[in-house]
Amino acid sequence: MKKIKWFLPLMIIFLLCGCNYHELNDIYLVSALSLDYDNEYHISLLVASDDEENSTRIIEGHGKTLEETFFHLNTNYNKPLYLGHLNLVLIDENAAKKGIKSLFKIINEDNETKKNFYLILAQNTTAREVLTYLSSEKVEAKEIEGFSKYLTLENIHNQITYNTYIKQMKENNISTMTSYTIKDDKLETSNLGIFQNYHLKSWAKETNETMVLNGMTKEYILSLHNQSVIIKNIHVKKKLSNDSVTFYIRGKIDSSIKDTKEVTQEFKKNIEKAIEESKRLNLDYLRLKPFLYDRNKKTNQPVKKLNVHINVQIDR
Repeated sequence: MKKIKWFLPLMIIFLLCGCNYHELNDIYLVSALSLDYDNEYHISLLVASDDEENSTRIIEGHGKTLEETFFHLNTNYNKPLYLGHLNLVLIDENAAKKGIKSLFKIINEDNETKKNFYLILAQNTTAREVLTYLSSEKVEAKEIEGFSKYLTLENIHNQITYNTYIKQMKENNISTMTSYTIKDDKLETSNLGIFQNYHLKSWAKETNETMVLNGMTKEYILSLHNQSVIIKNIHVKKKLSNDSVTFYIRGKIDSSIKDTKEVTQEFKKNIEKAIEESKRLNLDYLRLKPFLYDRNKKTNQPVKKLNVHINVQIDR
C-alpha cells in the first residue's frame, strides 16, 4: 500500500483547540467529509464519537440535492455540525462530474471553516469506502500522538488543497485532484482528475509528472532498471521564446548514482508524456495559457496546438 504522508487528525486531537471533552460533546466536530452520488447525494462525516473520548464514528445523510442532504444531516442528528477543523474532503467521480461548486459554497457557510483542507477523488470506488478505510481499525484512535505513522500517505505535495484548487480555477478555470482507489483491500493512488468549471472532465495518467510541471512537488521517484531513483530539489521555470513555451527542470540525485544521463533521459521521457497527455485531452491543466497572458502573448490556439519544449538537467 502506498502510504499517505498527510494525516487525518479526525478531530480527536483536542490540543488543537481550547475545548474540553464535555464542550466537544455538545457539537459534531467534523474532521472529514465524503461525497458520493448515485441518483441522489450521499454525505458521510467523520466526527468525534459521543460514546468514548479519543474515538470517532461516521454519520450520514442523503438527498436529491446537496442542500437537502445537509438539511437531512442537521435534522436527523441532535447536535450542530462544526466544520472549523475540516481537514479532508473526499469526492467520488459521479459527484465530481455533476459539479462541486455548490458543495464548497455550503462548506464555506460555516465562517470558521479553514480553507486548507485537502481534496481527493475516489476512482472506481466510493468516497465513503475510502473514508471508511482511513478511519478503520487499521488506525487505532487511542494512538493520538502517533497518528501520523498510521494515517500517512506518501507524497503530501501531491494532495491539492481547497486554496490551491480555487486559485487554479480562478486563474484558468481548470484544476486537478489526485485520486485513490481500493484494490485488494489496499488504498492505492490512481489517475489525476482534470476539472473544468468545477466539473470533472477527464482523467490523466501522468499524475506525478503533472505535479512536477505545476511546481507542486520537489521530489520525483523514477523507476529505472527495477530500482527507484529519487530526484530531489526539483525546480521548474517556464520561459517564452517566440511562439514556444519551454519548461526548464532541474533536480538532484544521490551522489552514488553515476549515470545521470540515463536518469535525465528517462525523467524527460516521462515528463514529455504528461505534455502529450495534456495536448491529447486539449485541457490546459499545465496552465500554459495564463503564462502566455502574463507575458503579453495572448493566444486563441487550443492547447493541442501550443508549442511546448522540455529542458531537463539532473545533477549529483
